[in-house]
Amino acid sequence: MPVTAPSTRTQYIISLRERNPCMTLARIGDIVGVSGERIRQILKTHNVETKAIYRQSRVTCELCGTPTSNRHFCSRACQSKASRVQAVCDCCGKLFEMRKSQLLGRTKAGYKHIFCSQSCRSKYFWQHVKAALEATEMR
Repeated sequence: MPVTAPSTRTQYIISLRERNPCMTLARIGDIVGVSGERIRQILKTHNVETKAIYRQSRVTCELCGTPTSNRHFCSRACQSKASRVQAVCDCCGKLFEMRKSQLLGRTKAGYKHIFCSQSCRSKYFWQHVKAALEATEMR
């Protein structure tokens, strides 16, 4: 049986399906005034997808912007990168990354200086201890 040119109603049904892929066949049938089964038959005759695409809540990754499903980050790598901040070492002036939680914890604990490594920390305090000792000897 040859496929004829679609009628106005058929064109309307096809356009409804293409514009609203999440709409069910029963809903399209309610709009047009026929059953969902008849809508399926018409769409199948014209090689149009008959299954509805279910709407998923789409969220994008806060770091890279890729779509995720109901999560803030698309991967552990993005989550790890997002939880890091840049800081400047008080000894050498080097820019380095550390976790936000580390920085907040040190700030709450009353730390006045941030260091990129243990060696910078030691060097900074020995310089200041030495300066404090020299200042007390001069008195």
